[in-house]
Amino acid sequence: MKSLPSPASLAALVSVIASSPSARFAGFTYRAKESGELARRTIILNADYGKLVSDSVTQIAAAAGSDFASDIATTKAMQANVKAFAVGSKERKAANAALNVMQAAIGAERAAAAELYISLADTQLAHAQGEQNAAYTKAGVYEDVRAGIKRHLVDGTYEVAGLAHSKVVLEAGTHKAPVSDKAIAKAALRRSLPIGKWRTFCLEAACLEGIRANGDTLEFA
Repeated sequence: MKSLPSPASLAALVSVIASSPSARFAGFTYRAKESGELARRTIILNADYGKLVSDSVTQIAAAAGSDFASDIATTKAMQANVKAFAVGSKERKAANAALNVMQAAIGAERAAAAELYISLADTQLAHAQGEQNAAYTKAGVYEDVRAGIKRHLVDGTYEVAGLAHSKVVLEAGTHKAPVSDKAIAKAALRRSLPIGKWRTFCLEAACLEGIRANGDTLEFA
């Protein structure tokens, strides 16, 4: 288990936030777990996540073709059919195969647009009700520290979230290539949307040691 933050580091965070309550940015060095890339990142805090999601849903719909409504209805029905069966069961595998066949028939771009729209629309509805998307796996495990910064209730790590502002790569990583045409299309579509700039990072409690306010930026050690 990760070590819990010391009282001193917690006090430092609270003190810096109190001294700079309107800070717009957070700067920190982050190593990506999947790729191993090390980069100095700056993100914009206080972004309206709900509006980013809503604007993205609208943008996908506005760019969609005449088959979009049908694609959504068919995809949702087939996704529900997959979820109706136990993980690893032959029935679930068959339902997944049927979904893949349908998506191959309509093409990667249409399949990606329908899947991403459904996911974002579910998030939009949940957000409007003050809840999380049902697929969100971190519900109830974080407490808010301030806009854009949350603390894990168990291991004391911190989640910092906001809009990507700048990135300086310090050590290159190894990035996995998308596994399918649909994955490539979905990644490209997401990057083109307002939500595509949203980033979430998990920082160890040790990053709080030496935290300081640098103008309008909270600088994590």
